[in-house]
Amino acid sequence: LLEAMGEDWIDLNWNTKSAILICEVSIHCANVSLFKRAVNLLISTAPNEKKVLEKAIGGFLVSICDERSSFGKLRPISVSIENIKAAVCFVDDKQLELGLINLASWARDEISGNNIVHLILRGDRGEDFRSELLSGVCKLITGSTNSTSIISQHCAAKFGGYTPLHLAASLGCEESISTLLDFNADAGALDEEQKSPLDLIPGNRICLVAQNVQDRLLVTKRE
Repeated sequence: LLEAMGEDWIDLNWNTKSAILICEVSIHCANVSLFKRAVNLLISTAPNEKKVLEKAIGGFLVSICDERSSFGKLRPISVSIENIKAAVCFVDDKQLELGLINLASWARDEISGNNIVHLILRGDRGEDFRSELLSGVCKLITGSTNSTSIISQHCAAKFGGYTPLHLAASLGCEESISTLLDFNADAGALDEEQKSPLDLIPGNRICLVAQNVQDRLLVTKRE
């Protein structure tokens, strides 16, 4: 319908609910250009309603970063990286511009408890994917209050209660581990099996993680 309307759709008198729907359509189509325009439209419909914007845009980020979404399914993977990075950078700019200091708190799946850092690491979409996107997502989170707790957030207990650092460690990905630690991830966090991130580095990958990085993970487990 939007394609049939050409450029005229942007000038119509959309309400907030309709603007959110257009944002969702843009994500379904993995269309970054449409996503940016739709978010700007949403902002114009609710300029003084920060909570509405934070909740909506945080939810959009979850969909964009999820490997099951249209953004996540784009191939080759370089196209997926390019599109997700563009969307994340755009949201980060809007967060700063509008002072949306709780946006990242809403960027969490309600069922699994996975936040956008979990989602970048989940599914092992390759080292290039993590290298290109993880730091930018963590940087976006630092624009929100309680950013450190979000970086170290546990997913839902029934799904294992792991943190993003547990995921990075389970992948044996030195760069991802270092990035999360640089953003103050909690190396002493325990999952539901009472395992720390260090416990989860696979034996066949431990040699690929530099000793100084392992030392940063070597902390006393919480009682």
